Amino acid sequence: MELLALQLSFLERRQNCRSESRLSHSDVARIRKVCRHLIQHIENPPRLDELSLLANMNRNKLNTAFRELFGLSVFQWLRNERLALAQERMQNSNASLTDIAEALGYSSCSNFSHAFKQRFGISPTQYRRQHEE
Repeated sequence: MELLALQLSFLERRQNCRSESRLSHSDVARIRKVCRHLIQHIENPPRLDELSLLANMNRNKLNTAFRELFGLSVFQWLRNERLALAQERMQNSNASLTDIAEALGYSSCSNFSHAFKQRFGISPTQYRRQHEE
């Protein structure tokens, strides 16, 4: 069920990609394959070298293609996905922030809190309180 929810979330967010891309359909398909792979392994994402092999692109082309398609590097995109999933989990579950951070691959709750606050301008604790009301 969780994997299905992640896939649906991914499909919704992929609408945010740039429409003026000069990438070939093949390149876009390979980037989407990398996105699906990252979502499936979000708690322990592969290294850029592994993703390059999966996409059959070198590291630079992979990052360039991601920037063209999403306006972000591979790992900026991954960070945004992780934080969006964290936001969804805070709204839809009673899991602790530590559990959410661990499930999304953060090495510590502190790192997660810092990234969340940097992205959304509010700490995870404050966010959860606001959405409990």
